[in-house]
Amino acid sequence: TLFPYTTLFRSANHYGIATGIEKLKITAGIAGLQEANLLGYIVGAPVSVVEHVTYACNEMPLHYSKTVWRADASSFEFSISKDGRLL
Repeated sequence: TLFPYTTLFRSANHYGIATGIEKLKITAGIAGLQEANLLGYIVGAPVSVVEHVTYACNEMPLHYSKTVWRADASSFEFSISKDGRLL
């Protein structure tokens, strides 16, 4: 959902913090005990992991999140502009 990010940006703007870039890192991993229990999965089974960091303009991290999902139930779709930008 966009709600947490909308709140983050509104709060940052309210306190005069200019937001900068966001970085997303997508990696493969294996399910630990906690992930396996939460996902109804097997410990050691493959998972996909996304780490997301939002930075202020001075490169100070403002927000960090980590999302883990079952690798057997994932697909990705991206749109790319004519000039090669990810949309």
